[in-house]
Parts: sequence; structure tokens; C-alpha cells
Amino acid sequence: MPDMTSPWYRIRSQVCLVMLLGILALAACGGDSVSSTSPGPDSATPSATSAAPSPVPTESETPSPEPESDPTNIWEPEAIWDFDFELVETQCGDPVSTFDPEQPECVLRAMQLDRANPEAIAFFEATDQFLDTYTELGRVDFGHVSAPWFNMFRGEPVLLNGSPSVILFGELIPEDWQDAPGYRSLSDSLEDRGLDPFPWPEYSGLDESRSEGQFHILSFPLQECRVCDVVGQLRIAVTFDSFGQVESTDMLPVEVSTPTEIERLLQ
Repeated sequence: MPDMTSPWYRIRSQVCLVMLLGILALAACGGDSVSSTSPGPDSATPSATSAAPSPVPTESETPSPEPESDPTNIWEPEAIWDFDFELVETQCGDPVSTFDPEQPECVLRAMQLDRANPEAIAFFEATDQFLDTYTELGRVDFGHVSAPWFNMFRGEPVLLNGSPSVILFGELIPEDWQDAPGYRSLSDSLEDRGLDPFPWPEYSGLDESRSEGQFHILSFPLQECRVCDVVGQLRIAVTFDSFGQVESTDMLPVEVSTPTEIERLLQ
């Protein structure tokens, strides 16, 4: 049995005690490290918040896309250009009546020399005609266009800034315009004289406009020739939606000239 009173024994005991305390300390630190880094039973399962998929909106919750309007040019009074016969003929080298719209370079040079607004040049490039007048009405506006090579410079009224952005009045006459209320009876009353009147877009006009430019009534004189008497008016109501698209064109009852005027025509 070792001598417990010897100095060597006491030193060895103290060394063993220190080593034992060190081992216990390391064990304690290692246990904390494992417990802090090892996934626990709950950490192996993702939380409901992080793992749940994003909710898919129902059909009723899905926002409806805004309707799109067809792209249109927004024409304003700056698009008006006062046609200069002399300048255009100088640049084109030929009478303007023989001008070919498929080769507009000489007219564009004339407009640039005249310092025409860029809007006026853009209008010509888009239509082969020139904007003469402009009246703001609301969603769809009113104007008049003309060109020497178009119907001998007589021109025609137009609706502006709808879709398409320039609509000639003549384009709004339905193919079945003869079925307009009242036209058949008017035509029958003139049949004996061999008169067959029809609408003339170049002399048409805007009778009425309301609903901030979304409703217009166009009027077309009914006559057999340019110098013939007007026997009535074909009237067409045109309705646009808020995006400038044509919703409907409706033929209204024909406005017949007064009986006295009709009798005079039949004499």
C-alpha cells in the first residue's frame, strides 16, 4: 500500500485531480457544443411560416387586366398646315394635281422649307393629306382634311383621335345606307323623274356632338350630282367607347326636304 504521507504521493494525487477536472471541463464544453449545433427534434422540421407555399389567389381575387386601346396618334391644332401651291410645285417640278403620294419626298421638302410643325408633317405622312381645321370635342374630335390630289382639293370632314386616329366621314357610311328609314319612300317619289340621289361625303357635316366627344351625328346631303338639288339628308349616329373605339353606327330617319322643294324638283 503506498505511503499516503509521502510528498511524492501528494504531488501525484494533485496531478491526477487536475487532469480529472480538465477532462470534466472538456466534457462539459463538448456537450454544450453538440447541443447547440446538432439539430434538435423540432429543428429538423421546417417551420410552418418558412415552408408554407405562397397562397395562390382565387379567380375572384385575381385582378382583371385593364382593357387596352389600339394605339392612336393624338392630333392637335399644331398638325394644321396651310398648303402652299407655289412652294410644293417648285419642289416637285410638276403640277400638284399629278403628285404621286407614294413618293412624298418633294412635299416633305416643301413643308420643311415652310417650317411646318413636326405634327403637320407627321399628319401628312400618316394620311397623304393635310389637316385644314381642328375642333376639340372630347374623346373624339372633329376636323377637315384635303389635298390637291384628293377629289380635286374638295376635302372631307374627319373624326380625329379615335381608333384609327383619322376617320373620314365617308368611311362611316354603311353599305346598306339605302335601308335608312325614310329613304325608300323618298326614292320612290323621285323615281318618275329618274332621280337617284345618294350621300356626298365631301359636303357632309357634323350635326351634333355630345357625351364628351363619344357620340356624334353626321349628316350627308342626298343629291344626284354636285350641282343637283339636295332632296334630303342621310344622318348617321356614331358612338365611341371611352378608348376611342367605334361601338356602333346607326342610321337615323332621313330628313326629307320640304314638300315645296320636292314639288319644285318634280316640275
